[in-house]
Amino acid sequence: MDNPDELLCFCNRCTWGQLQKLAGELLDFERVVQVSGACTGCGSCQFDVEALVEAAQATGAKP
Repeated sequence: MDNPDELLCFCNRCTWGQLQKLAGELLDFERVVQVSGACTGCGSCQFDVEALVEAAQATGAKP
């Protein structure tokens, strides 16, 4: 991700930056989906959202 303002979830208009922030705060894929609505449309962003959550879990990120 070079630009945090770039859309990751086109169906629900969620950006990389928004989802990365939520992943770092919530550290749980299902919670990120519930709060953002990402992965509830076509599902093409699921792999990337899961990767953001896994990266946050690995670092224990909580801003």
